[in-house]
Amino acid sequence: MREALKNRRLALSLTQKQLAEIINIKRSTYTNIERGNKCPSFNVALKIKQALEEKDDKIFLNSEVAKRNKKPFTKESNVAEDDINSNQRKEE
Repeated sequence: MREALKNRRLALSLTQKQLAEIINIKRSTYTNIERGNKCPSFNVALKIKQALEEKDDKIFLNSEVAKRNKKPFTKESNVAEDDINSNQRKEE
């Protein structure tokens, strides 16, 4: 996942900070997703996919995090509680 996300982001001339702002998450959260250290929630994965103008889900398939967690796009995936709370505050 890490190289696919990074390559697509760079192809769109976006920094990690810019992409994180577009999808309304912390830059550190996006960095961990891009590095493969964190698995995005379903909603965040959809936002990333849309922001990167991806037409299919291949960008998230076969990642090491997905294999480790076996639940790559569920609300039960590895999302930090403070990130969830932060996103809820931003959406209000």
